[in-house]
Amino acid sequence: LVVALPLVDRLGIRDFTLDELVRLSALASLLQYIATCAAVIVIRRRTPSSRASFMVAGGLAIPVIALACCALLLAWADPVDRTRTLMGIALGVPLYWLARGTQPIAENE
Repeated sequence: LVVALPLVDRLGIRDFTLDELVRLSALASLLQYIATCAAVIVIRRRTPSSRASFMVAGGLAIPVIALACCALLLAWADPVDRTRTLMGIALGVPLYWLARGTQPIAENE
């Protein structure tokens, strides 16, 4: 614990207010939305429209516009909040993989 306290101070880890937690949660959700929009673009390029299981009205214009809006929202976000959100994700992903264990994900047949 004595070794961890200076590290906690340097990283700025402390009790967060509700307002801070809401902002960090919104940024994490925005990052997930960015990944979803990017996935739509990638899937559309890899899968011909005749085999598509769903169609997006407006084609690729909608996810491209959404990505541009997300980029603006990220640019307007507080840099400290962006850093804290990325730190939280960087800490959470290894914990997720540890909790998930070594079981491989079943592939669709």
